[in-house]
Amino acid sequence: MVRTTVNLGEIDVCLIVFNEELFLEKCLLRLAPYFQRIYVLDMGSTDRTIDIIRDIYGDRAEIVVQPRSDLFENGFAHARNRVTQAATRSWVLHIDADELLAPLDADVISFESAPDAAAAAKILRHNLIGEIPADYEPETLRGMAKSSTEHQVRLFKKQPDVRWESFLHEEIWIGDRRAHEIVGASNLVVDHLSVFRPHADRDEKELFYAWILMRVHDNPDLQRYMREFYTQEYIPHNLERFRAMAKIFAEKKGI
Repeated sequence: MVRTTVNLGEIDVCLIVFNEELFLEKCLLRLAPYFQRIYVLDMGSTDRTIDIIRDIYGDRAEIVVQPRSDLFENGFAHARNRVTQAATRSWVLHIDADELLAPLDADVISFESAPDAAAAAKILRHNLIGEIPADYEPETLRGMAKSSTEHQVRLFKKQPDVRWESFLHEEIWIGDRRAHEIVGASNLVVDHLSVFRPHADRDEKELFYAWILMRVHDNPDLQRYMREFYTQEYIPHNLERFRAMAKIFAEKKGI
């Protein structure tokens, strides 16, 4: 095993956004003390998303514009790879707009891994549940219940053999291997706030998710790199429900 240490100044942060004003300010304010630049792929936000980015990061934010229809056509890995390409530093950290970074106690990120897997690392994500908190301070969130905790590969070095793959439920691959199976865990922790979105927003996301699942199911070429659990179990076992939800989404969006 080898220990890799990455200075915060070597890292660019990447986000993908679409109408994320609900949690975005909190997200960016957690990032700004540690990371000097962010690269954002915006899919046509019509709320205050862009204003919030400019208010906090100013000209230290680079915004790449991509129509949301491109996500429908090319999937999530394509979007993440596109914003990754815009980043200029040697390391990249992907954060979602409804995740809050826990405070860091050092100006480096470190992790252990096998020598041939030192180009990426996992972060720990707490998926919170319960009532909407009175505030989103670290101490408050630390005491909240969690539906689950999971490690996701979000930090990686920009090099040709490291990239996102899979139309849906995208993951980092290193060469011909799924990074999650071979890389170590870093000292980065995020709290995931998705459960605190308004019910209407969550319902809309569920319809969109069902539509994407059906697109994958109906197009075998899109199943490459996707975990077999989704293609062989999860989708087939819920096919009728997902098909009905996808139809509702398609009718609402005119697609």
